[in-house]
Amino acid sequence: ETEPMTNGARLYGAANLQNLARPTGAEYQRASFTGGAKLPYVSTGGHVFEAELSVRTDAYSLNDVTLAAGGTFEGEQYRALPQAALTW
Repeated sequence: ETEPMTNGARLYGAANLQNLARPTGAEYQRASFTGGAKLPYVSTGGHVFEAELSVRTDAYSLNDVTLAAGGTFEGEQYRALPQAALTW
């Protein structure tokens, strides 16, 4: 997490890698990254609020994954999970 900027905002980020390899059966690799910002606010009455926005992104590479309907899947899948929060 960064030091506060002039407006009080702090940025943060984290990354993660995972590899699952087996002699037989499903294999996958995953890369994840989460990045976001937090912005605090103190009201004149002394209440402290913090707004936070973030997004997590995942990229998967899959091999020999058995599907529920039968058969197997090989390929890549991606997703993004945006989040917003306001705390008091």
